[in-house]
Amino acid sequence: MELIPESTNLMDYLEELKVVDFSHPLIQKKINELFHEGQSDIEKTKTQRWVRNV
Repeated sequence: MELIPESTNLMDYLEELKVVDFSHPLIQKKINELFHEGQSDIEKTKTQRWVRNV
């Protein structure tokens, strides 16, 4: 299956919306719990994959 994006502008997919409220204090708290400066890119990727599967 080939995925064809509706837009070529990456920012169209990173926009904050009511249903994607990544500035909410609870979301920011969880981000700070899951990610920290000492993590490698590999560790961050593993955490992101786990979060998507939850």
